[in-house]
Amino acid sequence: MIWRLFTEAGSIWTTWVKQYLLREESFWDVIEGHSGSWVWKKLLQLHSLAKRFIRMEVHNGKLVRSWSDVWHPIGRLIEVVGDQGRLKLGIARTACIADVLLGNDWRFRNTRDKNVQNMIQQVRDFRLVLEESVEDSVLWKSNDKTYGKVFSVSSTLEMVRVRREHVPWHRLLWFAQGIPRFAFIVWLAIRDRLSTGVKMRAWDQVQGRLFCGEQEETRDHLYFVCPYTYTLWLEVIGTLLQPAPTPYWEENVNAIMAGSHDRDSLSRYRSIIYGEKEMIEDTAGLLNRWVSLQRSLIKP
Repeated sequence: MIWRLFTEAGSIWTTWVKQYLLREESFWDVIEGHSGSWVWKKLLQLHSLAKRFIRMEVHNGKLVRSWSDVWHPIGRLIEVVGDQGRLKLGIARTACIADVLLGNDWRFRNTRDKNVQNMIQQVRDFRLVLEESVEDSVLWKSNDKTYGKVFSVSSTLEMVRVRREHVPWHRLLWFAQGIPRFAFIVWLAIRDRLSTGVKMRAWDQVQGRLFCGEQEETRDHLYFVCPYTYTLWLEVIGTLLQPAPTPYWEENVNAIMAGSHDRDSLSRYRSIIYGEKEMIEDTAGLLNRWVSLQRSLIKP
């Protein structure tokens, strides 16, 4: 949406934002306030991230603002010298490049401020030749070194996401035509993040196993160690696993990863893990309600 704000000048949304939210101000100068929707406020919170990707390409210099837009490699000039530095040079905050660069000469006042002098030198070293017949354009960072005129979601994601090493069990979760809710439950199970009794204890909730009486309900016990659920595995999955499942979680996961299973087999594994969890929870819920009903009936 930030890219659209800079490139789609004729769209209704861009026109509305510029008229009622920006009000002649630069997007980079607007701060989060009471006006605007929740989405707009989230866009304003992305200032620092978006500045890494957007850069203005100067041609005729009539659209790019010299102070507030990102057109120079050092970044926004107003952030380099501040508003006091701008006042020392006598250039309006809304001035465009064409207002400051006449011919090959930058209209900068003389100043003794070392920081401003350094900025002026860097601007002059960055050679610009205005082209009257070509409009300024917006560039988006396409990789670590180059900018282009096309916005790409995939390349942007690759640059902003946190990279991790591939885990050995990724084939069990992520593949084409997989069911997302199945993958999510399996991911929780593999990461041992299911809300088992051991996890619920941190919330002062006591949750044991109703089927076998075990007080320590862990992930391993929920799926394989419990005699009841292990029997379910053998009855439901049959001979799908080769070799047959054991009462130990890690052994079963390693056996599935070591085998040469096709996409359909992996999908069935995930469905069984997800379905068993749902079935166990539903059965436990019914049993809890039945026990509560019986206790209420035998109260004196």
